Amino acid sequence: MFKLTLFSILLIANSAAADISWESVAETIEADSAEKPLLFTFAGKNTGADTVTIKELRESCPCVEAMSDKTEIAAGESFIVAAEFSPFEIGGTQRQRIMVHFEEVDRPEILTVTAELPELIGIEPKRLFWNAKEEPATRKVEITLAVENGVELGDVYAMDENFSTLLVAESGNTYTLTVTPEDLSVRRPASVMVRFSVDGREMRTLIPCMIGERNPFEFSFDRAIPRPNGAQIKDSILRAGQTELQGADLKLGQRPEKDNSVSEAEQ
Repeated sequence: MFKLTLFSILLIANSAAADISWESVAETIEADSAEKPLLFTFAGKNTGADTVTIKELRESCPCVEAMSDKTEIAAGESFIVAAEFSPFEIGGTQRQRIMVHFEEVDRPEILTVTAELPELIGIEPKRLFWNAKEEPATRKVEITLAVENGVELGDVYAMDENFSTLLVAESGNTYTLTVTPEDLSVRRPASVMVRFSVDGREMRTLIPCMIGERNPFEFSFDRAIPRPNGAQIKDSILRAGQTELQGADLKLGQRPEKDNSVSEAEQ
């Protein structure tokens, strides 16, 4: 019974949130171009009673590089997470996330960086997915050029032989792109290359194409997940039948004393 009780305490305690407060968890920077990286800073504070340790900073894209001014944060101490975001030349609103993982908890803190740039080329949808259990179907993509900024469309083609593309001009700045897979049993990452130029400067962007049973593009870090407090955790343990904890004054992170006495059967 002792092993089950201790396992329950550690399991539920590790799912709780770190006592970290942020001045802001989402920052936006407006820029005229994507020529230079954008610097974001997030100020945090350990509002708990114990020291916390940053185990890892994980970025949602290689275009973001995050760092912290310290890894061990004592109780009441402040710290900074800084991030350099190199947005894509395609322009428009671009958003990425930074997951701050702490040693003491399983669930990371999520920070969001957003770059607001003049949109040079609009692509909608930006990602394509096919369910492997369905029949191959054509997906349509609308491409819009900011011709007032000197944008011209170049080559558009699939980078995987399993996909075919067809580009149709709708107007002077609008195109319809159709993308069709040949075999939905071929499950490998693929993309459609879109080349364009701005005042003669060559640029490019990709439209990711995925085949599978689950759409990986539907995942969101914005999903709200309830985080239990200390009283809720203790109550959950007691209601789970851990009767020997009744009346005990346990705190998270505190181990019950193990009974090292030897029973008569063991003697």
